[in-house]
Amino acid sequence: MAMEKSPPPAPHFLFVVSGIQGHINPARRLAARLMASAPAARVTFSTAVSAHRLMFPSLPSPAGEDVDDTGVAYVPHSDGYDDGYKPGVHARDDYMARTRAAGTESLSAIVAALAARGRPVTCIVYTFLVGAVDGGATLDSAPTPAADAAGGGGEGDAQGMVVEWCDQMKVLSHPAVGCFVTHCGWNSALESITRGVPMVAVPQWTDQPTVAWLVEARMGAGVRARLDGEGVVERGELQRCVELAMAGGGDGGVRARAERWRERAAEAVAAGGSSERNLRAFASGAVTQAVCSSR
Repeated sequence: MAMEKSPPPAPHFLFVVSGIQGHINPARRLAARLMASAPAARVTFSTAVSAHRLMFPSLPSPAGEDVDDTGVAYVPHSDGYDDGYKPGVHARDDYMARTRAAGTESLSAIVAALAARGRPVTCIVYTFLVGAVDGGATLDSAPTPAADAAGGGGEGDAQGMVVEWCDQMKVLSHPAVGCFVTHCGWNSALESITRGVPMVAVPQWTDQPTVAWLVEARMGAGVRARLDGEGVVERGELQRCVELAMAGGGDGGVRARAERWRERAAEAVAAGGSSERNLRAFASGAVTQAVCSSR
């Protein structure tokens, strides 16, 4: 009698994300969208214990697991700094070696445990600065610890408010926001574009100058500020940029172009849009890979 073949395992995506708020937020949104696009798939999200603790403060254990409303499971891994990286305490030069060693051990244990539960990982999606996955990278400085949501109170007067942390997407969605002065990290730029908010770009390092160039020269959705000899944007220059970004200027104005990019972004992520199609294709490819690897 021929033996019956066991069914192939469902595709299982493991998201490995550094404990930085700017990495966690977009990765969580991608994980949720992937879950919605491929209902048969499993998605597990793993970030550093210190960040996981801030995301789920009510868990009885800092390393406890949780599942959100979209079905994404959260399992933390150790990056060697379970109480958070503290610049005044921890040696910056040891950061990458320590996170790589601790992360490799911790993530290997997670993958093994998931396989033992009948949920083998078939695809890993990771952000940069995760040395345990990408083989390591060098940094000029250690990353900023995750902010406590990702917190609250701030100081303000009639002209504005200063807070330790806020939900940037909610702020950019508010109709009172006229422009966004940003360092032009890719996440912030995309969030501003999807909300149709013109930008004043003040890039500092890494990919930020490139993103600022894209925002101003290619998209026309922002104005890049000029820095003085000490790398500071002076008051007059900031005023000039804000006025340019806020000006109407008809169809050719920055605000009008930012609004058109908002419309394009909405079309891309809608059902049948280019982003939705690409995400489905990615999920479909992972399903095919899972079937092939099971044979």
